[in-house]
Amino acid sequence: MSLWSMKEVTRITGATESALRYYNAKGVLSPTVRENTGRRQWLYDDETVGKLKKLFLLKYIGVSIEEAGIAICEEKEFRRTIMKSLEELKKERDKLELQIFIAQTLALSDGMDLLTADDEMDEDKKLLLNSVIRECIKEGAK
Repeated sequence: MSLWSMKEVTRITGATESALRYYNAKGVLSPTVRENTGRRQWLYDDETVGKLKKLFLLKYIGVSIEEAGIAICEEKEFRRTIMKSLEELKKERDKLELQIFIAQTLALSDGMDLLTADDEMDEDKKLLLNSVIRECIKEGAK
């Protein structure tokens, strides 16, 4: 088992020392602390460095630091957290795809009346566009 100093971990992972201190303070990722000639030294074993890498990836996909901290310690929670995040990302993707479609429709209409643009669309796209317009009207009325 290798033990890595905080400086080595920052070099290996790209994490900052302040981030490592923050994760420790939050109880998310704790180093092994050794007293060496009156000086505290934070050391990280291979397993902890692996958890740090998972933590970064979980944060990247939008998982909160608290949830990520639990997930990296419990295999069952790790899978549950990933699946929950995956579902949220898929919903966000679907919303973005719809927004892109609307933006493209507006760009292609180039200021024309949307009813004119509507005539050039296939039936599914017309229904989708009109359903979005109805939703926007409902939201605007609130």
